[in-house]
Amino acid sequence: MLGLQRFVFPELKKIDRNIEFNDENLTFLSYKCHVTPLNSSESCLFNKVLNNGKDHIVSSEFLINRDPFQWEESADINLEMFGKEANIVIIIKDTLPYLTSLYLQIIQEGRCISEKDFFDSGKALCNRRNELRYFSPDSFQLEKLHKIYTERFNNVFFVPISQVERLTFIQDIYNISNSQLFFLQDVFKNSPRINRSYSALSVKLSLKKEYFFNFFGINSHGVCNAPEQKIKKNSSKNYYTKPFLSRFNWRYFLQNILDKIVPYTIFKLQEELNISKQVLKENSIYLTKIEKSNRFTASSQK
Repeated sequence: MLGLQRFVFPELKKIDRNIEFNDENLTFLSYKCHVTPLNSSESCLFNKVLNNGKDHIVSSEFLINRDPFQWEESADINLEMFGKEANIVIIIKDTLPYLTSLYLQIIQEGRCISEKDFFDSGKALCNRRNELRYFSPDSFQLEKLHKIYTERFNNVFFVPISQVERLTFIQDIYNISNSQLFFLQDVFKNSPRINRSYSALSVKLSLKKEYFFNFFGINSHGVCNAPEQKIKKNSSKNYYTKPFLSRFNWRYFLQNILDKIVPYTIFKLQEELNISKQVLKENSIYLTKIEKSNRFTASSQK
């Protein structure tokens, strides 16, 4: 969550000077090892930074992997890179809010595709590593994700998004005082909203724009492969071809011009999407179970 990344973690770093948040080398190499194996010099650098005596926080959803079919592979990579004693914090949402958020994220990243085409369980089986072309809603199972990590790590915090503002997982990990916790809670509560999702109209216009360019055989954006694009962007300025219309900031236009002219309407997924009612029910039950736990987290029970 950007609220944690932009505001809470930097303040936590001031409280505990031994904390290092998103070290540039550590973050870059963490991304890269999920795309391609590190070479010997990169592995040495990663281990040197990781074991420099600092308490490192590496915050990125890409370390978990957005494709449920690749959860286990990514967990194995995380285990190899960080070790079983690493504190794993996973912020979770119920099924429909998560799928909505994911789809909007994909659109905002430039992968303009209809909901019906994106949420295709059959095609999702053909996704390449770290390339989220399609998504299988029925594979999004919170209990399975939790089990994958508690089987590999000793300290796993499964935090419902409704309870993030309590920040008890930070106190559990860093043993901060109650007054320090209250301070961080205020920081989170008062942090500005800086990552508003596309409106329903913005999604509609983005799709129409893409259909228009596709008619002429043009893709206005590249394939959605955020982790790999981060690697390429950091490795070389000219590593990959810039997408068509890259100089025109479509997202800026939608969120900073259009949304100020046309009233903002929340985007909702189509009701006719084929999502298993059993998966919806199981995830909802498991999320409620976690929310009712004493610390609103769930740690490994080894």
